[in-house]
Formats: sequence, structure tokens, C-alpha cells
Amino acid sequence: MKNEYSKIFFDTAPIIYFVEQKEKYLTHIKNFLKTNYLSEYYTSTISVAEYSLYPYLYDKSLLSKYNQFIDIIGINVININKNIADKSAQIKSQYRYFKTADSLQLASAMIYNCDLLYKKTTR
Repeated sequence: MKNEYSKIFFDTAPIIYFVEQKEKYLTHIKNFLKTNYLSEYYTSTISVAEYSLYPYLYDKSLLSKYNQFIDIIGINVININKNIADKSAQIKSQYRYFKTADSLQLASAMIYNCDLLYKKTTR
């Protein structure tokens, strides 16, 4: 199998759907990972904050599952810095309807030269 993308940025939703085994999306995500197993994977600390909220509120045992997923898949977690924040502001100045978290995710993917931002898993 040939990889479609060399660098893939994961938004929060696919991480949640995989770790929490959301049946509606699970097959799609597994197939995506199989197809792109040679890719470098990225996400940002925004995703960590977003996917950690539910475990802190309701089920802390999920935190270890998230950490295992990040480690096993080898997802690089990008810290938000001034360059990313500045790129995020540039994005928001052009697309004012973007939420700050979304523009920070996109800016992170752009700064790290990702080929794809994997956001939604709908068919």
C-alpha cells in the first residue's frame, strides 16, 4: 500500500472517535491509518486540551487510553508558540468565521508543512 500523504495533522475529532471506539467512524479511521501507516502524524496541544476534557469530567481512565494512542501511533504533539499564534491571526484575518482553536490547529498544520488536516470522518 502506498501512502497518500507524508505528514498528516490530526484534529481532535478523529482521535476521540478512535480512542472511544465510536462505531460510526471507527472503520473509516482504521482504514485511513492503514493506508497512511508510513506517514508522520501530528496534532497540537489544542487537541490534548479538547480530548482530555471529557475524561476529567466523567472517566479519568480514558486519559491513559488517549496517551497510549498518541504514543503507539507516534503522533507528534505540537506546542502552540508565537509563530503558530501569528499564523493563526493571519488565517482569522482572512476567514473571520474561524474559531480560534480551529485557526490554531490549521496554523500548526501549515507551520509543520502537513499535507493533510484530518478533521472529520464522515462518508
